[in-house]
Order: sequence, then structure tokens, then C-alpha cells
Amino acid sequence: MSASYFLQVEGQNIEARPPSNIHLKPECLVANGIDLIVLDPGHDDSASSMRSEGKDSANGPVYFGRPKIHEGKLAMASAWMAYDLMLKDPSLSDTERRRLQTMIRFSRYPGETSFGQWEKSFGYYSSTQGTIDSGVGNRQSRVNYMMKNHRVYDASRSNYLSTSTRDVSSRTAFIAVHGNNTDEVYDAADLSWVIVPKNISATNASMVLARHLLDGLSEQFGSYFEVKPGDSSTQSSLKRSVASTVQPEKIRLGPHASDLAMLSSALGNSSTRKAYLEGFMMSGKAGHLANIDITENSSPQKLIFKRSGSTVASYDVSELYIAYGRAIVQAIHENFGCK
Repeated sequence: MSASYFLQVEGQNIEARPPSNIHLKPECLVANGIDLIVLDPGHDDSASSMRSEGKDSANGPVYFGRPKIHEGKLAMASAWMAYDLMLKDPSLSDTERRRLQTMIRFSRYPGETSFGQWEKSFGYYSSTQGTIDSGVGNRQSRVNYMMKNHRVYDASRSNYLSTSTRDVSSRTAFIAVHGNNTDEVYDAADLSWVIVPKNISATNASMVLARHLLDGLSEQFGSYFEVKPGDSSTQSSLKRSVASTVQPEKIRLGPHASDLAMLSSALGNSSTRKAYLEGFMMSGKAGHLANIDITENSSPQKLIFKRSGSTVASYDVSELYIAYGRAIVQAIHENFGCK
């Protein structure tokens, strides 16, 4: 698995490849207006982010349990898979891969308790931006700080990071990664949604990014929901039932009823590309499939993160999370990659 400057990473039983024909050479991203990609894994690793829950309903079937899908851990695992798959682009040289690594960063990293904790200990910053919790209280200031104090690639230095910082708010693609939840009955509904800032035009750069993300979700989730040899009868039935929900016309695209803090004008500036993903319905059939991947796999997939040889975090990985990561990579290539 692809590590970062701040963490060592082990993948257990994970064999993930990026989408075919992607070309994410740093010079292409820069030429297309991007110096920084911020992946924002939603929520946190605490129990309060265990949001996948079945509900009783007056008009629905009898409640019979819930998938054990933790939104904060789902978001981190899916976002890290996107990072890993971008760096696995086979067209990259070693130098280009090192440069690309400096251009992809996370609002929070595995094992952190405060925003920017690992970057500070590495010497990237001199301060942190507040406690990580399941809300967005400190998250917005964290991302703004990242964009305004970005250390760009410097080939002359051993860690490839410039000693000076630059404000790249106008040249940032910000993608919040979440797993949608529902108040419907467990196993009864599924929905993916690409949320954009309010009051933007159809040609706005954030809307362009959002359309590419929608296409990525449709293609990559659609591939995951294809029935494959070895699928159980339960898995086959669930996949057939949920496949239609990821057709392009079924994925929701547009603003949220609320002015989401991570898409508001207070984050970045008018040129910052911003999109907020609700990848799938955790308490629906997709969540049920993810739970089967995680709990019934004889060779469970995990991401294990270490610092100085000690484990700081471990995440279960479903094939659905890998598909989510592939969708993000596909969208970044289509929007900003080499054509």
C-alpha cells in the first residue's frame, strides 16, 4: 500500500488496481489548475460516528438488525484507497510519483486526535487546528489552513517539500467523502448523492468536478454491483436489487437543503473546486453487502497504519470501499488528468 510522509501503511489481503487508462502526471494537474487535492474523510473514528442503523417504520417491514458499518472508518478507508490508487498510476515515473504525493493531502489522518497532529510532528507545520470529533467545528479551519499554507514540491530537498508555504486556495480540489445514511428501514433503500455548493451555475468548476464524480460513482459502483462467480445467493440478490440505483440518472446531483459548512463560501474561495460525496446508503442493501464483505470474508481485508512501528489505526475494507476510491480517482483523472 502507498504510505505517506507521516504514516507507514500495510494492506492485508488487498489487491486493488486503479481504473484503466488514468494519467495523473503532476504537470497535467498543474496545467489544469490544481496544485492540491484535499481528501476529507467525514466524521471521526469514535463510537459517535457509528451511524449505520436500521429503523422501525410504521409502514415498513420488521426491523431485523443493522449492518456494522462505521461511517468515519468507511470514509477514511475509501479516501485512503483513492490516494493509494492515484499513486499506483502506472504512467508515473518515480519522480512524478513523489511529486504527486506532495499534492494529495488529508484533512485528518488515521490515528490523529487533533487536526494536523502528524504533519506537525513531521515538521510540516508548527501548529494544529483543534480536536477531531464527529462534527465540523475544527474541520473547516483545518482545510482553510492547509490550502493557505501548502508546501509545494521541491526536487532539491530530501523530503521533496519546499521550506516556504504558498496559498493555493484557488488551485485546490476539495472532496469530502461520506457514506449516506437513512431513516428508512434497514435493507430498504439506497442512494448516492454528489452535493455541490449552493447557487452555482452549470458551468461552475465545482459543478464540473461533481459531474465527473457522479460518472465515477456510476461506473465503479455499477461494476461492483455486477453479480460475479462465487457470490452467494444473498449477495447476488442484493446486487441485483441495488444495481439500478447507481445508474447516472438515479444518482442525485445538487446542493443540500442546508448550507453545509464544508461547501460554504467560508471554505476556500470562489475558485476552490468543492464537492461533497454521499457514496451509498449504509443502512441499505449496499451497506448489507459491505457488511458481508467485512464480516464473512475468510481472508478479511484491512488497512493498518503505523508510526515508528506502532499501530495507530486499523480499518476494515470492503470491496465497495475500493470501488468508492476508484470512483474518486476516475473523476480526478477525467477532470484534471492528462488527455
